[in-house]
This record gives sequence, structure tokens and C-alpha cells, in this order.
Amino acid sequence: MILDFSGVYRLNSEVIKRCFDIANLLKLIGTEPIITGIRPDLSRMVVQSGFSINSYQIYRNVKEALKAIA
Repeated sequence: MILDFSGVYRLNSEVIKRCFDIANLLKLIGTEPIITGIRPDLSRMVVQSGFSINSYQIYRNVKEALKAIA
């Protein structure tokens, strides 16, 4: 499943927590979450909130993610 953050300019800690809850639930049911469209400032917010994005596949945009999984 692709979680696309294109056009998202600000996230608060509650939204970040919920996004990672969804991603972890997807992993539990055997679906690999793919993150796209996350800019450096958003990734910084995620890390500052105590989460790590290292274990996720991350692509610049949905088009690149679709090419990678095709």
C-alpha cells in the first residue's frame, strides 16, 4: 500500500502517530507500506516525534514507487 504525503506541508505528532499505527498494522497483515512524497522537513518532524522511517520503502513520488514495484 502506498502512503502518499505529496501536498502535505505540516503534520502534528498525533497525525504522525496515526500514520505509523496504520503502517505497522499493514505490516502485521503482510502488506508492505511504501511512503511517497515525504519532504525533508516532514521527515525531520517524524524523527523529532520519535519515529523512524528507516524500515520503510520511500520514494520521491507515486510514479517512482509504481515503477519500483512493477
